[in-house]
Amino acid sequence: MVKSENKFSSLFLKYLRKNPNKILIIDEKSNTEFSWNDCYKIMQRIEKFFEKNKLRAGDTIISGLPNCIENLFIFLTCMTCGYNYAALPEQFSYYEKKKLQKIVKPKLIFLNKIITTKNKSGEIKINLDSKFLWLPEIKKKKSFSSYASKIFILSSGTTGKPKVIVQNINNLILNGHDFLENHKFVNAETVFLNYLSMSYLGGLYNLLILPLIANASVVVTASFSGITFLNIWKIIERFKINCLWLVPSIIKGILKIHSKNSFQIKEKINRYLKYSFVGTAPLSDKEKKKFEEKFGILLLENYGLSETLFITSENLKSDKNYGSRSTGFLLKKVKLRFEKYNNKFQRILVNTPSLFEGYLDEEGMLIRNLDYNGYFSTGDLGYKKLNKLILAGREKDIIKKGGFLVNLREIELITSNIEDVYEVAAIKIDDEFYGETSIVFFSSKKKISPKDKEKIEFEIFEKITSSFAKQKWPKKVVYINELPKTRSGKISKFKLKQVYEKSITK
Repeated sequence: MVKSENKFSSLFLKYLRKNPNKILIIDEKSNTEFSWNDCYKIMQRIEKFFEKNKLRAGDTIISGLPNCIENLFIFLTCMTCGYNYAALPEQFSYYEKKKLQKIVKPKLIFLNKIITTKNKSGEIKINLDSKFLWLPEIKKKKSFSSYASKIFILSSGTTGKPKVIVQNINNLILNGHDFLENHKFVNAETVFLNYLSMSYLGGLYNLLILPLIANASVVVTASFSGITFLNIWKIIERFKINCLWLVPSIIKGILKIHSKNSFQIKEKINRYLKYSFVGTAPLSDKEKKKFEEKFGILLLENYGLSETLFITSENLKSDKNYGSRSTGFLLKKVKLRFEKYNNKFQRILVNTPSLFEGYLDEEGMLIRNLDYNGYFSTGDLGYKKLNKLILAGREKDIIKKGGFLVNLREIELITSNIEDVYEVAAIKIDDEFYGETSIVFFSSKKKISPKDKEKIEFEIFEKITSSFAKQKWPKKVVYINELPKTRSGKISKFKLKQVYEKSITK
Protein backbone atom coordinates (compact mmCIF):
# COMPACT_ATOMS: atom_id res chain seq x y z
CA MET A 1 0.00 0.00 0.00
CA VAL A 2 1.43 3.35 -1.08
CA LYS A 3 0.73 6.23 1.27
CA SER A 4 -0.04 9.71 -0.04
CA GLU A 5 -1.53 12.89 1.33
CA ASN A 6 -5.24 12.55 2.04
CA LYS A 7 -6.58 15.95 0.95
CA PHE A 8 -10.03 15.23 2.36
CA SER A 9 -8.66 14.51 5.86
CA SER A 10 -6.74 17.80 5.75
CA LEU A 11 -9.86 19.69 4.64
CA PHE A 12 -12.03 18.10 7.32
CA LEU A 13 -9.56 18.94 10.10
CA LYS A 14 -9.24 22.52 8.81
CA TYR A 15 -13.00 23.16 9.15
CA LEU A 16 -13.17 21.22 12.42
CA ARG A 17 -10.58 23.53 14.01
CA LYS A 18 -11.98 26.67 12.39
CA ASN A 19 -15.66 26.28 13.31
CA PRO A 20 -16.42 23.05 15.22
CA ASN A 21 -20.02 24.01 16.01
CA LYS A 22 -21.05 24.88 12.44
CA ILE A 23 -23.90 22.57 11.35
CA LEU A 24 -22.72 20.27 8.57
CA ILE A 25 -25.31 17.46 8.29
CA ILE A 26 -29.06 17.42 9.00
CA ASP A 27 -30.97 14.14 9.07
CA GLU A 28 -34.40 14.80 7.55
CA LYS A 29 -35.90 11.63 9.03
CA SER A 30 -35.02 12.32 12.69
CA ASN A 31 -34.57 16.10 12.34
CA THR A 32 -31.15 15.74 14.02
CA GLU A 33 -28.35 18.23 13.37
CA PHE A 34 -24.66 17.29 13.33
CA SER A 35 -21.90 19.87 13.64
CA TRP A 36 -18.35 19.35 12.39
CA ASN A 37 -17.46 18.24 15.92
CA ASP A 38 -20.45 15.84 16.14
CA CYS A 39 -19.43 14.31 12.81
CA TYR A 40 -15.84 13.92 13.99
CA LYS A 41 -16.92 12.04 17.14
CA ILE A 42 -19.15 9.63 15.20
CA MET A 43 -16.45 9.01 12.58
CA GLN A 44 -13.96 8.19 15.33
CA ARG A 45 -16.37 5.59 16.72
CA ILE A 46 -16.94 4.06 13.26
CA GLU A 47 -13.18 3.79 12.80
CA LYS A 48 -12.97 1.99 16.15
CA PHE A 49 -15.66 -0.39 14.88
CA PHE A 50 -13.58 -1.01 11.75
CA GLU A 51 -10.47 -1.69 13.84
CA LYS A 52 -12.37 -4.18 16.02
CA ASN A 53 -13.20 -6.04 12.82
CA LYS A 54 -9.49 -6.16 11.93
CA LEU A 55 -9.59 -3.58 9.15
CA ARG A 56 -6.67 -1.30 8.38
CA ALA A 57 -6.07 1.61 5.99
CA GLY A 58 -6.20 0.43 2.38
CA ASP A 59 -8.81 -2.28 3.07
CA THR A 60 -12.16 -2.13 1.27
CA ILE A 61 -15.73 -2.04 2.57
CA ILE A 62 -18.87 -2.49 0.49
CA SER A 63 -21.98 -0.52 1.37
CA GLY A 64 -25.32 -1.63 0.00
CA LEU A 65 -27.20 0.58 2.42
CA PRO A 66 -29.90 2.95 1.17
CA ASN A 67 -29.61 6.71 1.54
CA CYS A 68 -29.49 7.20 5.29
CA ILE A 69 -27.43 9.00 7.90
CA GLU A 70 -25.58 5.77 8.80
CA ASN A 71 -24.41 5.25 5.22
CA LEU A 72 -23.29 8.85 4.96
CA PHE A 73 -21.09 8.57 8.05
CA ILE A 74 -19.65 5.23 6.96
CA PHE A 75 -18.60 6.87 3.68
CA LEU A 76 -17.09 9.92 5.42
CA THR A 77 -15.16 7.67 7.81
CA CYS A 78 -13.75 5.68 4.91
CA MET A 79 -12.64 8.87 3.17
CA THR A 80 -10.93 10.41 6.21
CA CYS A 81 -9.49 7.23 7.71
CA GLY A 82 -8.04 5.66 4.58
CA TYR A 83 -10.49 2.82 3.80
CA ASN A 84 -11.65 2.13 0.26
CA TYR A 85 -15.40 2.42 -0.33
CA ALA A 86 -17.39 0.38 -2.88
CA ALA A 87 -20.94 1.58 -3.52
CA LEU A 88 -23.46 -1.19 -4.12
CA PRO A 89 -26.89 -0.28 -5.56
CA GLU A 90 -29.73 -1.62 -3.39
CA GLN A 91 -31.53 -3.15 -6.35
CA PHE A 92 -28.63 -5.41 -7.35
CA SER A 93 -29.35 -9.12 -7.52
CA TYR A 94 -27.59 -11.73 -5.37
CA TYR A 95 -25.45 -12.72 -8.37
CA GLU A 96 -24.42 -9.09 -9.02
CA LYS A 97 -23.51 -8.58 -5.36
CA LYS A 98 -21.32 -11.68 -5.36
CA LYS A 99 -19.66 -10.53 -8.56
CA LEU A 100 -18.80 -7.14 -7.05
CA GLN A 101 -17.39 -8.86 -3.96
CA LYS A 102 -15.10 -10.95 -6.15
CA ILE A 103 -13.83 -7.83 -7.93
CA VAL A 104 -13.19 -5.45 -4.99
CA LYS A 105 -12.42 -8.10 -2.31
CA PRO A 106 -14.00 -6.36 0.71
CA LYS A 107 -13.14 -7.03 4.34
CA LEU A 108 -16.50 -5.72 5.51
CA ILE A 109 -19.95 -5.55 3.90
CA PHE A 110 -22.89 -3.40 5.03
CA LEU A 111 -26.12 -4.79 3.66
CA ASN A 112 -29.44 -3.60 5.08
CA LYS A 113 -29.19 -4.35 8.79
CA ILE A 114 -26.60 -7.10 8.35
CA ILE A 115 -22.84 -6.72 8.41
CA THR A 116 -20.66 -9.46 6.95
CA THR A 117 -16.95 -9.72 7.69
CA LYS A 118 -14.29 -11.70 5.88
CA ASN A 119 -12.76 -12.82 9.13
CA LYS A 120 -15.76 -14.56 10.60
CA SER A 121 -18.10 -17.21 9.33
CA GLY A 122 -21.70 -16.22 8.92
CA GLU A 123 -23.07 -12.75 9.51
CA ILE A 124 -23.11 -10.25 12.33
CA LYS A 125 -26.61 -8.89 12.84
CA ILE A 126 -26.51 -5.31 14.02
CA ASN A 127 -29.42 -2.91 14.26
CA LEU A 128 -28.02 0.10 12.48
CA ASP A 129 -29.68 3.27 13.76
CA SER A 130 -29.27 7.00 13.39
CA LYS A 131 -28.35 7.32 17.09
CA PHE A 132 -25.34 5.05 16.46
CA LEU A 133 -25.96 2.82 19.48
CA TRP A 134 -24.28 -0.04 17.56
CA LEU A 135 -20.90 1.69 17.73
CA PRO A 136 -18.28 1.33 20.49
CA GLU A 137 -17.37 4.31 22.63
CA ILE A 138 -13.86 5.72 22.33
CA LYS A 139 -11.48 6.77 25.11
CA LYS A 140 -8.64 8.12 23.04
CA LYS A 141 -8.89 10.12 19.81
CA LYS A 142 -7.00 8.84 16.78
CA SER A 143 -5.43 10.86 14.00
CA PHE A 144 -6.77 10.45 10.46
CA SER A 145 -4.91 8.31 7.94
CA SER A 146 -2.68 9.82 5.25
CA TYR A 147 -3.80 7.13 2.79
CA ALA A 148 -5.89 8.64 0.00
CA SER A 149 -8.97 6.41 -0.15
CA LYS A 150 -10.26 4.90 -3.37
CA ILE A 151 -13.90 4.90 -4.37
CA PHE A 152 -15.25 2.02 -6.45
CA ILE A 153 -18.24 3.15 -8.48
CA LEU A 154 -20.26 1.17 -10.99
CA SER A 155 -20.78 2.96 -14.29
CA SER A 156 -24.38 3.78 -15.20
CA GLY A 157 -24.61 0.99 -17.76
CA THR A 158 -26.88 2.95 -20.13
CA THR A 159 -25.60 1.10 -23.19
CA GLY A 160 -24.19 -2.11 -21.70
CA LYS A 161 -23.07 -3.88 -18.55
CA PRO A 162 -21.76 -1.61 -15.75
CA LYS A 163 -17.98 -1.33 -15.23
CA VAL A 164 -16.20 -0.80 -11.91
CA ILE A 165 -14.61 2.66 -12.01
CA VAL A 166 -11.73 3.44 -9.63
CA GLN A 167 -11.68 7.05 -8.41
CA ASN A 168 -9.56 8.66 -5.72
CA ILE A 169 -10.78 10.97 -2.95
CA ASN A 170 -8.01 13.44 -3.80
CA ASN A 171 -9.42 13.73 -7.32
CA LEU A 172 -12.83 14.66 -5.89
CA ILE A 173 -11.27 17.38 -3.74
CA LEU A 174 -9.21 18.85 -6.60
CA ASN A 175 -12.13 18.81 -9.03
CA GLY A 176 -14.51 20.12 -6.37
CA HIS A 177 -12.36 23.20 -5.72
CA ASP A 178 -12.21 23.91 -9.48
CA PHE A 179 -15.97 23.43 -9.82
CA LEU A 180 -16.77 25.81 -6.96
CA GLU A 181 -14.51 28.47 -8.47
CA ASN A 182 -17.31 28.89 -11.01
CA HIS A 183 -19.99 29.15 -8.33
CA LYS A 184 -19.19 31.74 -5.67
CA PHE A 185 -22.81 31.67 -4.47
CA VAL A 186 -22.10 28.27 -2.85
CA ASN A 187 -20.69 29.08 0.59
CA ALA A 188 -21.10 28.44 4.33
CA GLU A 189 -24.69 29.75 4.18
CA THR A 190 -25.73 27.27 1.46
CA VAL A 191 -28.04 24.38 2.35
CA PHE A 192 -28.09 21.42 -0.06
CA LEU A 193 -30.66 18.63 -0.27
CA ASN A 194 -29.09 15.20 -0.70
CA TYR A 195 -31.67 12.82 -2.16
CA LEU A 196 -29.75 11.37 -5.12
CA SER A 197 -28.65 7.79 -4.57
CA MET A 198 -25.41 7.28 -2.64
CA SER A 199 -24.70 4.30 -4.86
CA TYR A 200 -23.16 6.62 -7.46
CA LEU A 201 -21.24 9.91 -7.52
CA GLY A 202 -24.39 12.03 -7.73
CA GLY A 203 -25.16 11.31 -4.08
CA LEU A 204 -21.58 10.89 -2.84
CA TYR A 205 -19.73 13.65 -4.66
CA ASN A 206 -22.23 16.21 -6.00
CA LEU A 207 -24.32 16.27 -2.85
CA LEU A 208 -21.89 15.41 -0.08
CA ILE A 209 -18.23 16.08 -0.89
CA LEU A 210 -18.92 19.29 -2.86
CA PRO A 211 -20.97 20.88 -0.03
CA LEU A 212 -18.29 19.86 2.49
CA ILE A 213 -15.59 21.55 0.41
CA ALA A 214 -17.68 24.74 0.51
CA ASN A 215 -18.35 24.38 4.29
CA ALA A 216 -22.06 24.30 3.37
CA SER A 217 -24.79 22.24 5.08
CA VAL A 218 -26.48 19.11 3.73
CA VAL A 219 -29.97 17.80 4.49
CA VAL A 220 -29.96 14.02 4.02
CA THR A 221 -33.17 12.27 3.04
CA ALA A 222 -34.19 8.96 1.47
CA SER A 223 -33.08 8.42 -2.13
CA PHE A 224 -35.41 9.74 -4.78
CA SER A 225 -38.72 7.95 -5.34
CA GLY A 226 -42.30 8.75 -6.29
CA ILE A 227 -42.85 10.03 -2.73
CA THR A 228 -40.09 12.60 -3.26
CA PHE A 229 -42.08 14.11 -6.15
CA LEU A 230 -44.91 14.79 -3.73
CA ASN A 231 -42.81 15.96 -0.77
CA ILE A 232 -39.86 17.78 -2.33
CA TRP A 233 -41.26 21.31 -1.95
CA LYS A 234 -42.30 20.65 1.67
CA ILE A 235 -38.74 19.50 2.50
CA ILE A 236 -37.27 22.51 0.67
CA GLU A 237 -39.52 24.90 2.61
CA ARG A 238 -39.01 23.14 5.95
CA PHE A 239 -35.20 23.25 5.83
CA LYS A 240 -34.88 26.42 3.68
CA ILE A 241 -32.93 24.57 1.00
CA ASN A 242 -31.21 27.13 -1.23
CA CYS A 243 -29.34 24.82 -3.59
CA LEU A 244 -30.63 21.76 -5.44
CA TRP A 245 -29.12 19.21 -7.75
CA LEU A 246 -31.60 17.92 -10.31
CA VAL A 247 -31.50 15.37 -13.12
CA PRO A 248 -33.71 15.49 -16.26
CA SER A 249 -35.97 12.61 -15.17
CA ILE A 250 -36.76 14.43 -11.90
CA ILE A 251 -37.41 17.72 -13.71
CA LYS A 252 -39.87 15.89 -15.98
CA GLY A 253 -41.62 14.38 -12.95
CA ILE A 254 -41.87 17.71 -11.11
CA LEU A 255 -43.32 19.40 -14.19
CA LYS A 256 -45.85 16.60 -14.54
CA ILE A 257 -47.03 16.53 -10.91
CA HIS A 258 -46.72 20.18 -9.87
CA SER A 259 -47.48 22.12 -13.05
CA LYS A 260 -50.95 23.25 -11.84
CA ASN A 261 -49.77 24.69 -8.51
CA SER A 262 -46.40 26.02 -9.74
CA PHE A 263 -47.31 29.66 -8.98
CA GLN A 264 -47.97 28.96 -5.28
CA ILE A 265 -44.75 26.93 -5.08
CA LYS A 266 -42.79 29.69 -6.80
CA GLU A 267 -44.03 32.29 -4.31
CA LYS A 268 -43.08 30.14 -1.32
CA ILE A 269 -39.64 28.84 -2.29
CA ASN A 270 -38.17 31.76 -4.25
CA ARG A 271 -37.42 33.52 -0.97
CA TYR A 272 -34.39 31.25 -0.62
CA LEU A 273 -34.17 28.84 -3.59
CA LYS A 274 -33.00 30.50 -6.82
CA TYR A 275 -30.48 28.10 -8.36
CA SER A 276 -30.23 24.42 -9.15
CA PHE A 277 -27.49 22.43 -10.79
CA VAL A 278 -28.55 19.87 -13.36
CA GLY A 279 -26.61 17.03 -14.97
CA THR A 280 -26.17 13.26 -15.67
CA ALA A 281 -28.16 13.41 -18.93
CA PRO A 282 -29.15 15.91 -21.67
CA LEU A 283 -32.04 18.25 -20.84
CA SER A 284 -34.24 19.50 -23.65
CA ASP A 285 -34.50 23.26 -24.17
CA LYS A 286 -38.28 23.01 -23.91
CA GLU A 287 -38.15 21.41 -20.43
CA LYS A 288 -35.41 23.71 -19.20
CA LYS A 289 -37.28 26.86 -20.20
CA LYS A 290 -40.61 25.57 -18.87
CA PHE A 291 -39.12 24.65 -15.47
CA GLU A 292 -37.30 27.97 -15.07
CA GLU A 293 -40.40 29.97 -15.94
CA LYS A 294 -42.82 27.97 -13.77
CA PHE A 295 -40.71 27.74 -10.61
CA GLY A 296 -38.33 30.69 -10.93
CA ILE A 297 -35.29 28.45 -10.39
CA LEU A 298 -32.31 28.97 -12.68
CA LEU A 299 -30.98 25.65 -14.02
CA LEU A 300 -27.19 25.50 -14.38
CA GLU A 301 -26.15 22.61 -16.62
CA ASN A 302 -23.00 20.60 -16.05
CA TYR A 303 -21.11 17.97 -17.98
CA GLY A 304 -18.83 15.27 -16.67
CA LEU A 305 -18.34 11.55 -16.23
CA SER A 306 -17.49 9.34 -13.26
CA GLU A 307 -14.16 8.75 -15.03
CA THR A 308 -13.33 12.47 -15.40
CA LEU A 309 -15.53 14.22 -12.82
CA PHE A 310 -16.72 17.70 -13.90
CA ILE A 311 -15.51 18.93 -17.27
CA THR A 312 -17.75 21.96 -17.83
CA SER A 313 -20.31 23.96 -15.88
CA GLU A 314 -22.71 26.78 -16.60
CA ASN A 315 -22.40 29.71 -14.21
CA LEU A 316 -24.41 32.84 -13.51
CA LYS A 317 -22.65 34.63 -16.37
CA SER A 318 -23.76 32.02 -18.92
CA ASP A 319 -26.20 33.32 -21.53
CA LYS A 320 -29.65 31.82 -21.75
CA ASN A 321 -29.50 30.79 -25.37
CA TYR A 322 -31.76 27.76 -25.18
CA GLY A 323 -30.81 26.46 -28.60
CA SER A 324 -27.06 26.40 -28.08
CA ARG A 325 -26.74 22.90 -26.53
CA SER A 326 -23.88 24.33 -24.47
CA THR A 327 -22.87 22.53 -21.27
CA GLY A 328 -21.07 25.60 -19.91
CA PHE A 329 -17.49 26.76 -19.51
CA LEU A 330 -14.47 24.46 -19.24
CA LEU A 331 -13.08 24.09 -15.72
CA LYS A 332 -9.61 25.61 -15.28
CA LYS A 333 -7.47 22.47 -15.26
CA VAL A 334 -9.41 20.58 -17.94
CA LYS A 335 -7.85 20.10 -21.38
CA LEU A 336 -9.82 18.98 -24.42
CA ARG A 337 -8.81 17.42 -27.69
CA PHE A 338 -11.03 16.62 -30.61
CA GLU A 339 -10.52 13.69 -32.92
CA LYS A 340 -12.26 13.40 -36.26
CA TYR A 341 -15.03 10.82 -36.09
CA ASN A 342 -16.36 11.47 -39.57
CA ASN A 343 -16.96 14.46 -41.84
CA LYS A 344 -19.63 15.81 -39.50
CA PHE A 345 -18.68 14.87 -35.93
CA GLN A 346 -15.64 14.97 -33.62
CA ARG A 347 -14.83 12.75 -30.62
CA ILE A 348 -14.36 14.58 -27.30
CA LEU A 349 -11.12 13.59 -25.55
CA VAL A 350 -10.34 14.81 -22.02
CA ASN A 351 -7.23 15.25 -19.90
CA THR A 352 -7.64 16.39 -16.31
CA PRO A 353 -5.81 16.00 -12.96
CA SER A 354 -9.04 14.34 -11.75
CA LEU A 355 -8.92 11.50 -14.25
CA PHE A 356 -9.85 8.09 -12.80
CA GLU A 357 -7.23 5.45 -12.09
CA GLY A 358 -8.83 2.88 -14.40
CA TYR A 359 -11.38 0.05 -14.46
CA LEU A 360 -11.26 -3.18 -12.47
CA ASP A 361 -11.55 -6.40 -14.44
CA GLU A 362 -13.45 -9.45 -13.17
CA GLU A 363 -10.44 -10.55 -11.13
CA GLY A 364 -9.97 -7.13 -9.54
CA MET A 365 -6.96 -6.15 -11.67
CA LEU A 366 -6.65 -2.47 -12.61
CA ILE A 367 -6.92 -1.69 -16.32
CA ARG A 368 -5.93 1.75 -17.57
CA ASN A 369 -8.05 3.15 -20.35
CA LEU A 370 -6.05 6.01 -21.85
CA ASP A 371 -5.64 5.22 -25.51
CA TYR A 372 -5.11 8.76 -26.75
CA ASN A 373 -1.69 9.87 -25.39
CA GLY A 374 -2.93 10.50 -21.87
CA TYR A 375 -6.42 11.61 -22.93
CA PHE A 376 -9.64 9.75 -22.17
CA SER A 377 -12.31 9.27 -24.81
CA THR A 378 -15.65 10.36 -23.31
CA GLY A 379 -17.76 8.52 -25.88
CA ASP A 380 -19.42 11.86 -26.69
CA LEU A 381 -19.27 13.96 -29.86
CA GLY A 382 -19.08 17.72 -30.00
CA TYR A 383 -16.95 20.85 -30.41
CA LYS A 384 -15.68 23.89 -28.51
CA LYS A 385 -17.01 27.40 -29.09
CA LEU A 386 -15.84 30.46 -27.06
CA ASN A 387 -14.45 28.21 -24.30
CA LYS A 388 -17.78 26.41 -24.08
CA LEU A 389 -18.33 22.76 -24.90
CA ILE A 390 -21.17 22.02 -27.32
CA LEU A 391 -22.45 18.42 -27.29
CA ALA A 392 -23.67 16.83 -30.50
CA GLY A 393 -24.57 13.40 -29.13
CA ARG A 394 -23.14 10.07 -27.98
CA GLU A 395 -20.82 8.13 -30.26
CA LYS A 396 -22.99 5.07 -29.63
CA ASP A 397 -26.01 7.10 -30.75
CA ILE A 398 -24.59 7.67 -34.22
CA ILE A 399 -25.65 4.95 -36.63
CA LYS A 400 -24.67 4.27 -40.20
CA LYS A 401 -27.82 3.47 -42.14
CA GLY A 402 -27.30 2.51 -45.76
CA GLY A 403 -24.13 4.61 -45.88
CA PHE A 404 -25.78 7.66 -44.23
CA LEU A 405 -24.94 8.89 -40.72
CA VAL A 406 -27.92 9.31 -38.39
CA ASN A 407 -27.74 11.07 -35.01
CA LEU A 408 -30.37 9.43 -32.79
CA ARG A 409 -30.25 12.42 -30.43
CA GLU A 410 -31.75 14.61 -33.18
CA ILE A 411 -34.70 12.23 -33.49
CA GLU A 412 -35.17 12.22 -29.69
CA LEU A 413 -35.12 16.01 -29.45
CA ILE A 414 -37.73 16.60 -32.15
CA THR A 415 -39.97 13.80 -30.80
CA SER A 416 -39.83 15.10 -27.20
CA ASN A 417 -41.58 18.31 -28.33
CA ILE A 418 -44.81 16.45 -29.12
CA GLU A 419 -47.45 17.32 -26.52
CA ASP A 420 -48.46 13.84 -25.28
CA VAL A 421 -44.89 12.46 -25.28
CA TYR A 422 -43.39 12.28 -21.80
CA GLU A 423 -40.03 10.57 -22.44
CA VAL A 424 -38.42 9.26 -25.60
CA ALA A 425 -35.38 7.16 -26.54
CA ALA A 426 -34.12 6.02 -29.92
CA ILE A 427 -32.04 2.85 -29.93
CA LYS A 428 -29.77 1.29 -32.52
CA ILE A 429 -30.65 -2.16 -33.90
CA ASP A 430 -29.18 -4.37 -36.61
CA ASP A 431 -30.93 -4.42 -39.97
CA GLU A 432 -30.48 -6.98 -42.76
CA PHE A 433 -30.96 -4.39 -45.52
CA TYR A 434 -29.47 -1.15 -44.11
CA GLY A 435 -26.91 -2.67 -41.71
CA GLU A 436 -28.22 -0.47 -38.88
CA THR A 437 -31.49 1.29 -38.19
CA SER A 438 -33.41 2.61 -35.17
CA ILE A 439 -36.45 1.99 -33.00
CA VAL A 440 -38.11 4.91 -31.20
CA PHE A 441 -39.60 4.17 -27.76
CA PHE A 442 -41.83 6.69 -26.01
CA SER A 443 -43.95 7.00 -22.88
CA SER A 444 -46.90 9.33 -22.36
CA LYS A 445 -47.75 11.89 -19.70
CA LYS A 446 -51.04 10.14 -18.99
CA LYS A 447 -52.78 6.81 -19.32
CA ILE A 448 -53.73 6.33 -22.92
CA SER A 449 -56.16 4.10 -24.76
CA PRO A 450 -55.10 1.83 -27.66
CA LYS A 451 -56.68 4.37 -30.02
CA ASP A 452 -54.68 7.24 -28.46
CA LYS A 453 -51.51 5.15 -28.63
CA GLU A 454 -51.92 4.68 -32.37
CA LYS A 455 -52.67 8.38 -32.79
CA ILE A 456 -49.48 9.44 -30.95
CA GLU A 457 -47.36 6.83 -32.77
CA PHE A 458 -48.64 8.23 -36.07
CA GLU A 459 -47.96 11.81 -34.92
CA ILE A 460 -44.37 10.90 -33.96
CA PHE A 461 -43.73 9.18 -37.26
CA GLU A 462 -45.24 12.09 -39.17
CA LYS A 463 -43.07 14.58 -37.26
CA ILE A 464 -39.90 12.59 -38.00
CA THR A 465 -40.70 11.98 -41.67
CA SER A 466 -41.52 15.66 -42.28
CA SER A 467 -38.35 16.84 -40.51
CA PHE A 468 -35.70 14.44 -41.77
CA ALA A 469 -34.56 12.71 -44.92
CA LYS A 470 -35.85 9.17 -45.48
CA GLN A 471 -32.52 7.65 -44.40
CA LYS A 472 -33.11 8.95 -40.85
CA TRP A 473 -36.55 7.45 -40.42
CA PRO A 474 -36.84 4.78 -37.71
CA LYS A 475 -38.00 1.27 -38.45
CA LYS A 476 -40.70 1.47 -35.83
CA VAL A 477 -42.26 3.68 -33.14
CA VAL A 478 -43.16 1.80 -29.95
CA TYR A 479 -45.21 2.86 -26.92
CA ILE A 480 -43.97 1.73 -23.49
CA ASN A 481 -45.57 2.47 -20.09
CA GLU A 482 -42.29 3.60 -18.54
CA LEU A 483 -38.78 3.85 -19.97
CA PRO A 484 -36.28 1.85 -17.85
CA LYS A 485 -33.76 3.93 -15.91
CA THR A 486 -30.34 3.51 -14.39
CA ARG A 487 -29.93 4.41 -10.69
CA SER A 488 -28.65 7.85 -11.73
CA GLY A 489 -31.88 8.60 -13.59
CA LYS A 490 -30.61 8.05 -17.14
CA ILE A 491 -32.69 6.12 -19.65
CA SER A 492 -31.17 2.65 -20.04
CA LYS A 493 -30.89 1.97 -23.78
CA PHE A 494 -29.30 -1.36 -22.93
CA LYS A 495 -32.52 -2.48 -21.19
CA LEU A 496 -34.66 -1.06 -24.00
CA LYS A 497 -32.72 -3.13 -26.50
CA GLN A 498 -33.39 -6.18 -24.33
CA VAL A 499 -37.11 -5.30 -24.36
CA TYR A 500 -37.03 -5.10 -28.16
CA GLU A 501 -35.06 -8.35 -28.58
CA LYS A 502 -37.48 -10.14 -26.26
CA SER A 503 -40.45 -8.88 -28.27
CA ILE A 504 -39.13 -10.23 -31.60
CA THR A 505 -38.34 -13.69 -30.16
CA LYS A 506 -41.86 -14.24 -28.84
